[in-house]
Amino acid sequence: MPYLGFEPMRIERFGGLNTLIDATNLPNYASPDCSDVDFLPGLVKTRPGLTSVFAALGGNPTVNYLKTYITPTVTDSIRTLVLDSLGNLRKEDATLTPGTLSLISSLISPNAYASSVSLFGREYMAFGDGQFGLDVPRQYDDTNLDRISCDGPGLSPSAADEAYAIATTGETQPATVAIVASPTERHKLAAWSQLPRQERMAWWLARTW
Repeated sequence: MPYLGFEPMRIERFGGLNTLIDATNLPNYASPDCSDVDFLPGLVKTRPGLTSVFAALGGNPTVNYLKTYITPTVTDSIRTLVLDSLGNLRKEDATLTPGTLSLISSLISPNAYASSVSLFGREYMAFGDGQFGLDVPRQYDDTNLDRISCDGPGLSPSAADEAYAIATTGETQPATVAIVASPTERHKLAAWSQLPRQERMAWWLARTW
Protein backbone atom coordinates (compact mmCIF):
# COMPACT_ATOMS: atom_id res chain seq x y z
CA MET A 1 0.00 0.00 0.00
CA PRO A 2 1.24 3.54 -0.63
CA TYR A 3 3.02 5.29 2.22
CA LEU A 4 3.60 9.05 2.28
CA GLY A 5 3.12 9.16 -1.46
CA PHE A 6 5.51 6.28 -2.22
CA GLU A 7 4.43 3.11 -3.92
CA PRO A 8 5.89 -0.26 -2.90
CA MET A 9 8.07 -1.95 -5.49
CA ARG A 10 8.85 -5.58 -5.73
CA ILE A 11 12.59 -6.29 -5.96
CA GLU A 12 13.54 -9.58 -7.52
CA ARG A 13 17.26 -9.34 -6.84
CA PHE A 14 19.77 -7.44 -4.73
CA GLY A 15 22.87 -6.09 -6.42
CA GLY A 16 24.64 -4.93 -3.25
CA LEU A 17 26.95 -1.99 -2.78
CA ASN A 18 27.73 0.17 -5.79
CA THR A 19 29.81 3.32 -5.35
CA LEU A 20 30.86 3.76 -9.01
CA ILE A 21 27.53 5.22 -10.16
CA ASP A 22 25.84 8.32 -8.85
CA ALA A 23 23.26 7.37 -6.24
CA THR A 24 20.46 9.04 -8.22
CA ASN A 25 21.16 6.81 -11.22
CA LEU A 26 21.39 3.47 -9.43
CA PRO A 27 18.86 0.76 -10.27
CA ASN A 28 16.45 -0.26 -7.53
CA TYR A 29 18.46 -3.38 -6.66
CA ALA A 30 21.71 -1.50 -5.90
CA SER A 31 22.64 0.74 -2.99
CA PRO A 32 25.25 3.46 -2.44
CA ASP A 33 25.48 2.59 1.25
CA CYS A 34 25.13 -0.91 2.68
CA SER A 35 25.88 -0.31 6.34
CA ASP A 36 24.31 -2.60 8.91
CA VAL A 37 23.35 -5.29 6.39
CA ASP A 38 24.68 -8.76 5.59
CA PHE A 39 24.62 -10.34 2.16
CA LEU A 40 24.18 -14.09 1.85
CA PRO A 41 23.59 -16.13 -1.31
CA GLY A 42 20.10 -15.10 -2.46
CA LEU A 43 19.51 -13.09 0.68
CA VAL A 44 20.15 -9.71 2.26
CA LYS A 45 19.29 -9.03 5.86
CA THR A 46 19.84 -6.58 8.64
CA ARG A 47 23.11 -7.18 10.41
CA PRO A 48 22.73 -8.58 13.93
CA GLY A 49 23.06 -6.12 16.76
CA LEU A 50 26.23 -5.61 18.73
CA THR A 51 26.85 -7.54 21.93
CA SER A 52 29.01 -6.36 24.84
CA VAL A 53 31.96 -8.73 25.15
CA PHE A 54 33.62 -7.25 28.24
CA ALA A 55 32.22 -6.41 31.64
CA ALA A 56 31.76 -2.74 32.53
CA LEU A 57 35.05 -0.99 33.36
CA GLY A 58 35.45 0.42 36.84
CA GLY A 59 34.95 4.18 37.10
CA ASN A 60 32.81 4.25 33.94
CA PRO A 61 35.63 5.52 31.66
CA THR A 62 35.54 5.83 27.90
CA VAL A 63 37.63 3.50 25.76
CA ASN A 64 40.21 5.60 23.89
CA TYR A 65 42.14 2.80 22.18
CA LEU A 66 41.34 -0.70 21.00
CA LYS A 67 43.76 -2.81 18.99
CA THR A 68 44.44 -6.47 18.28
CA TYR A 69 47.81 -7.98 17.49
CA ILE A 70 49.40 -11.39 17.09
CA THR A 71 52.19 -12.71 19.30
CA PRO A 72 54.90 -15.15 18.12
CA THR A 73 53.29 -17.92 20.23
CA VAL A 74 51.55 -20.05 17.63
CA THR A 75 49.08 -21.80 19.92
CA ASP A 76 48.20 -18.68 21.91
CA SER A 77 48.64 -15.71 19.63
CA ILE A 78 45.69 -13.30 19.51
CA ARG A 79 45.67 -10.35 21.91
CA THR A 80 43.41 -7.34 22.34
CA LEU A 81 44.74 -4.15 23.95
CA VAL A 82 42.35 -1.66 25.55
CA LEU A 83 43.21 1.79 26.93
CA ASP A 84 40.60 3.72 28.88
CA SER A 85 40.38 7.41 29.72
CA LEU A 86 41.61 6.79 33.28
CA GLY A 87 45.00 5.64 31.98
CA ASN A 88 44.48 1.92 32.47
CA LEU A 89 45.96 -0.32 29.78
CA ARG A 90 44.48 -3.81 29.68
CA LYS A 91 44.80 -6.89 27.50
CA GLU A 92 42.57 -9.76 26.50
CA ASP A 93 43.90 -13.19 25.63
CA ALA A 94 41.38 -13.80 22.87
CA THR A 95 42.70 -17.34 22.35
CA LEU A 96 42.63 -18.84 25.85
CA THR A 97 40.47 -16.49 27.94
CA PRO A 98 38.24 -14.47 25.60
CA GLY A 99 36.14 -11.80 27.24
CA THR A 100 38.50 -11.35 30.21
CA LEU A 101 40.59 -8.20 30.56
CA SER A 102 43.73 -8.18 32.71
CA LEU A 103 45.47 -4.98 33.79
CA ILE A 104 48.87 -4.25 32.23
CA SER A 105 49.51 -0.77 33.61
CA SER A 106 47.59 2.03 35.32
CA LEU A 107 50.33 4.62 34.80
CA ILE A 108 49.36 5.93 31.37
CA SER A 109 48.40 9.62 31.35
CA PRO A 110 44.62 10.05 31.77
CA ASN A 111 42.55 11.03 28.72
CA ALA A 112 45.31 9.92 26.37
CA TYR A 113 44.62 8.31 23.02
CA ALA A 114 46.97 5.74 21.55
CA SER A 115 48.21 4.77 18.13
CA SER A 116 50.26 1.64 17.62
CA VAL A 117 51.90 -0.70 15.14
CA SER A 118 52.79 -4.38 15.43
CA LEU A 119 56.34 -5.48 14.66
CA PHE A 120 58.60 -8.34 15.78
CA GLY A 121 55.85 -9.80 17.95
CA ARG A 122 55.51 -6.55 19.90
CA GLU A 123 53.15 -3.62 19.94
CA TYR A 124 54.76 -0.17 19.72
CA MET A 125 52.45 2.50 21.16
CA ALA A 126 52.43 6.31 21.12
CA PHE A 127 50.15 8.34 23.40
CA GLY A 128 48.69 11.77 22.78
CA ASP A 129 45.57 13.94 22.62
CA GLY A 130 45.37 13.98 18.83
CA GLN A 131 47.66 17.00 18.52
CA PHE A 132 50.47 16.63 21.04
CA GLY A 133 52.09 13.80 22.94
CA LEU A 134 50.88 13.17 26.47
CA ASP A 135 53.10 10.29 27.58
CA VAL A 136 56.30 8.52 26.60
CA PRO A 137 55.97 5.82 23.91
CA ARG A 138 56.10 2.24 25.04
CA GLN A 139 56.50 -1.27 23.69
CA TYR A 140 54.65 -4.34 24.90
CA ASP A 141 55.84 -7.91 24.27
CA ASP A 142 52.94 -9.64 26.06
CA THR A 143 55.01 -9.70 29.26
CA ASN A 144 56.78 -6.37 29.80
CA LEU A 145 55.64 -2.83 29.08
CA ASP A 146 58.82 -0.78 28.52
CA ARG A 147 59.42 2.84 27.56
CA ILE A 148 61.26 3.33 24.27
CA SER A 149 62.06 7.04 24.37
CA CYS A 150 65.52 8.57 24.52
CA ASP A 151 64.74 10.71 27.57
CA GLY A 152 67.34 11.10 30.26
CA PRO A 153 66.88 10.17 33.92
CA GLY A 154 63.70 11.45 35.48
CA LEU A 155 65.60 12.86 38.50
CA SER A 156 69.01 14.45 38.85
CA PRO A 157 71.62 12.28 40.59
CA SER A 158 72.43 12.88 44.24
CA ALA A 159 75.70 12.19 46.03
CA ALA A 160 76.42 11.61 49.70
CA ASP A 161 79.44 10.59 51.72
CA GLU A 162 79.43 7.00 52.83
CA ALA A 163 80.06 6.45 56.52
CA TYR A 164 81.97 3.33 57.28
CA ALA A 165 84.40 2.07 59.92
CA ILE A 166 87.75 0.47 59.18
CA ALA A 167 88.32 -2.68 61.17
CA THR A 168 91.91 -3.05 62.36
CA THR A 169 93.63 -6.18 63.55
CA GLY A 170 96.12 -6.32 66.42
CA GLU A 171 99.64 -5.52 65.32
CA THR A 172 102.86 -5.81 67.31
CA GLN A 173 106.19 -4.08 66.89
CA PRO A 174 109.32 -6.21 67.08
CA ALA A 175 111.39 -5.76 70.21
CA THR A 176 114.44 -3.56 70.13
CA VAL A 177 117.43 -5.44 68.85
CA ALA A 178 120.50 -4.75 70.89
CA ILE A 179 123.89 -5.12 69.22
CA VAL A 180 126.45 -6.22 71.70
CA ALA A 181 130.08 -5.95 70.67
CA SER A 182 133.10 -7.30 72.44
CA PRO A 183 135.81 -4.89 73.65
CA THR A 184 137.98 -5.83 70.68
CA GLU A 185 135.14 -5.13 68.21
CA ARG A 186 134.36 -1.84 69.98
CA HIS A 187 137.99 -0.78 69.57
CA LYS A 188 137.88 -1.65 65.84
CA LEU A 189 134.64 0.25 65.34
CA ALA A 190 135.99 3.31 67.13
CA ALA A 191 139.14 3.24 65.01
CA TRP A 192 137.09 2.67 61.85
CA SER A 193 134.89 5.67 62.57
CA GLN A 194 137.98 7.93 62.57
CA LEU A 195 139.06 6.88 59.07
CA PRO A 196 138.31 9.09 56.05
CA ARG A 197 135.11 8.28 54.19
CA GLN A 198 136.78 6.62 51.19
CA GLU A 199 138.92 4.40 53.38
CA ARG A 200 135.88 3.43 55.44
CA MET A 201 134.03 2.43 52.25
CA ALA A 202 136.98 0.37 51.01
CA TRP A 203 137.24 -1.29 54.40
CA TRP A 204 133.53 -2.10 54.41
CA LEU A 205 133.66 -3.58 50.91
CA ALA A 206 136.65 -5.69 51.85
CA ARG A 207 134.81 -7.09 54.87
CA THR A 208 131.66 -7.75 52.79
CA TRP A 209 133.39 -9.63 50.05
